Amino acid sequence: MCVSPANQIYKCFSCGAGGDALKFMMQYHKMTVPEALRTLADRAGITLEKRRHDSGAEGSSPRQRIAGANARAMDFYRALLRHPEHGRIARQYIQQRGISEKMIEQFAIGYAPDRWDGLATMIREKHWPADDFEQAGLIAPRQRGEGHYDRLRHRLIFPILDSLGRPIAFGGRVLPDGTLDDASDAKYLNSPETVLFNKSATLYGIHAAKKPIIDARTAVIVEGYTDVIAAHQAGATNVVATLGTSLTAQHVGELRKYADKVVLTFDGDEAGHKAADRAVELFLTSDVDVAITILPEGLDPADLFQQADGLARWGELIKAGADALSYQLQRVRQAMDGAQTLTARQRLVEEYLRRLGELGIARTGRIRRAMVVRRLAELLGISEREVGDQLARLTPAATRRAATDNPQTAADNTDNAEKDANNVPADVAMGQSASKITALQRAERDLVGCLLTQPDLFHQTLSDGRTLDESVVPADITTPAVHRLFELVYEQLASGEALTLVQLVSRLAAADEHATADLATDLQADVERRLGDDIQMLAGHLRDMADVILGFQREQTYKQTRDALAATGGDSDVQMTLLRQLAEHRRQNPSAVRIAKLRGEG
Repeated sequence: MCVSPANQIYKCFSCGAGGDALKFMMQYHKMTVPEALRTLADRAGITLEKRRHDSGAEGSSPRQRIAGANARAMDFYRALLRHPEHGRIARQYIQQRGISEKMIEQFAIGYAPDRWDGLATMIREKHWPADDFEQAGLIAPRQRGEGHYDRLRHRLIFPILDSLGRPIAFGGRVLPDGTLDDASDAKYLNSPETVLFNKSATLYGIHAAKKPIIDARTAVIVEGYTDVIAAHQAGATNVVATLGTSLTAQHVGELRKYADKVVLTFDGDEAGHKAADRAVELFLTSDVDVAITILPEGLDPADLFQQADGLARWGELIKAGADALSYQLQRVRQAMDGAQTLTARQRLVEEYLRRLGELGIARTGRIRRAMVVRRLAELLGISEREVGDQLARLTPAATRRAATDNPQTAADNTDNAEKDANNVPADVAMGQSASKITALQRAERDLVGCLLTQPDLFHQTLSDGRTLDESVVPADITTPAVHRLFELVYEQLASGEALTLVQLVSRLAAADEHATADLATDLQADVERRLGDDIQMLAGHLRDMADVILGFQREQTYKQTRDALAATGGDSDVQMTLLRQLAEHRRQNPSAVRIAKLRGEG
């Protein structure tokens, strides 16, 4: 990742993201513009003042209103836990579980009171907007009469925090010895999904585990709140938990920002084996390694960490975890060893290959799929080609179609040069080799990147003696996205106005041209990374890129003239005009073969 203080931008060359500080907060932390502004202002010690035309309402968007309700509710629950009388039972349970004061603070644990309207009463007395708390799923309207009741009652409260430590939802564990008749309630209860909270994409403990995960490049997944807290208390701080769901592709997408490997911890029961199937699907269809660790029978992570050597044993288990495919292949091998007949073994193999098809092997990139096929061939004792044929035969048609329609899979299986050729207009790409189109696109991108890095090069003299501003105009740029960006750059520089990347990006963002703003950041950062800010190097590279663009334009003109000549049908006047044009083109652009002939004649 490259950060340019002078240009106030960043560029990540691994994932392609780039922009300014606001864009980083919005992309990395999934914030809105106001949220990013407030967060950055708080870090810089700057007080933001409201504009006069603002309504003055705190949190005007649904996200902000729910966030405000969650923050107030978290403070309420935490205060109740500390209350000498109301929080006594909850504190006793915490003590029984061995949760330390440090963990209580780090995970903001609280307590929902043993009454129907504890939070609802606080909301009414403080004149807080009840609708916000209702939208957050914290209270609900009474079925009879007016007012609201609490959804979380007599429960130990585990705030679900985002990666910045802000509450986006709550989980509650029911406590014993309550006076309410909650026997029908689930042991654990989570907030409903909101615009802030997507259960299938949220990981409990990510606020505390993010940095350790980045350092270790490994994330460990456990099953519950107390398991996460026990792990962090013991020193295993790269541990998070899903929220009552299996690990999903959205979870993996979140973890990919921090880790290269995800380790799932399971009990060795049948439920654990079924969960392993889901892990195999993620292993096949995502670019992160997914491993599985089976805990000793009868132990969960919290129990293991209570042992004297718990942390050391935990480390050994995580290190020894097998990747999801190896785990499943081992189970298949055991089943095959136990089969009594050849037919039974064949049935097992076919069933497993069909299962791989259902799990999404058709959506796997070419390299990973080849590695999987090789391992299957070794297990089954047949050729890789035969494995591939059987997988193709046994994969459901719907799965194959989905893989074909999937843009990511298509990208993995399409040659890069062909992809580049598809990004230019058909009349330009027609008759051109993919490599030539790629070179042209690279030249167009670098030329604009050089101008964004050093705008003074707009009047640079090119190889033919003309200046850039006279030679290359927006109409010469074939790639649509780059054409739009160069159009803006050309317009501003041609008018004599100063050009800075920050101003240009801000202008594009204000016009909702975010893709063009991202492209500007990408092109400038890429050129700066490769060439630095040496004006001589930039000028030389710009001349070379302009030559490529102009050469391509001359070639296009020649081909169009040649085609027109063939279509004249023998009209001598038209042919003479066109021949003169062709001769002029050849004079300016002699081919290597023609140069060799002229030298031979000389």
